[in-house]
Amino acid sequence: MRRPCSLLALIAALLAAPARADAPAGLAGAGPVAVATWSAVIVNPRTHEVRVSLRPEAPVAPASVLKLLTSVVALKTLGPGYRFHTRLLATGPVADGLLRGDLVLAGGGDPTLTRSDLAALARAAASAGVQAVTGNLLLDGTLIATPSWEPGWVADDLTTEYGHGSAALDLADALGATEVDPAGGAFVEVLREAGIEVAGAVRSAPTPAGAGAIADHPSRPLGELLIRMNKESLNPYAEALFRTLGAKEHVPARSEDGSAALTRALGAMGVATDDIRVVDGSGLSRYDLVTTRAIAQVLSRSATDDAFVQSLPVAGEDGTLARRFTTGPLKGRLRAKTGTMSSVSALAGYLDGRNGDRWVVVVIANGFIGSVRPVQAHLDRWLEQQLGSL
Repeated sequence: MRRPCSLLALIAALLAAPARADAPAGLAGAGPVAVATWSAVIVNPRTHEVRVSLRPEAPVAPASVLKLLTSVVALKTLGPGYRFHTRLLATGPVADGLLRGDLVLAGGGDPTLTRSDLAALARAAASAGVQAVTGNLLLDGTLIATPSWEPGWVADDLTTEYGHGSAALDLADALGATEVDPAGGAFVEVLREAGIEVAGAVRSAPTPAGAGAIADHPSRPLGELLIRMNKESLNPYAEALFRTLGAKEHVPARSEDGSAALTRALGAMGVATDDIRVVDGSGLSRYDLVTTRAIAQVLSRSATDDAFVQSLPVAGEDGTLARRFTTGPLKGRLRAKTGTMSSVSALAGYLDGRNGDRWVVVVIANGFIGSVRPVQAHLDRWLEQQLGSL
């Protein structure tokens, strides 16, 4: 078992290391590589040896590397066993097949909710004796405020799979959906398939006080969801966690609540809040800025958290690193989250050294024009040079 590092000692080491204005050997190049602004930290959290410290204090756009911060805070705040819950409730008694009152579908922000999950809830209601509802079907999506888009998302992103905002009650495959309409329409259908008719209207409303539980659908635990989120870089999962953390600050959870929750938790871990500006959970926002020093501090604190480390893509093997480092000294030894968007190429995670030490690796390039491919390829070659002997 690796000993946890002293964060204060690590911070001191990073501050003491000379922040080079020029790129370390091999990082400088031609074309977009040459004009890119590079920031990097490579540090051993056990010994505090700083192998690379290149502009560690410079705020840079992290792209999907930001999911690392969301993951760490979610694990720390919610726990690896946390599950999103979608609940079915009733405002009146059930007798002779009639629910004399309203049926309530209450969303818990589950980004994995599917039509089949709703069908299971409908069948549970039928098993509880419900054949007809005399009142309305109420759809409670009040946990998360709308609109669910975060500041700094560009219009081009909003109709894509990766630009799907979060909602308290929504279906995982309902891209671009707002509020609770897709889930509501699907639930009416599955209720009928289960033999349940609703006499009243379908409307959005908070759960009335005193409503009794009929059934509950829990998601998979957070530890499992993070594996999919980080290996496949699933923005909707990260945004759901971002707003769920925000709900601990304020309900309905707004973007600023998620930002406050993340910033406060990172500050409590010893990260200087001046080093971070986080406005979403996935890194899609152009307003997100983080220093590589801050990312390195968070990774150093989490280097022994198996739920977190196991969620990261493995070089040359799976996730977003399946086709990178497929040969050479880093294959199978580097676990890292990638980040890619226009003018951003980033990678951050861990290298398992041959002597048993786990190195923290953070490299981010910003500000280049043109394809990300040459920058990404150059980054990979440079990492092989820097880390291959470790």
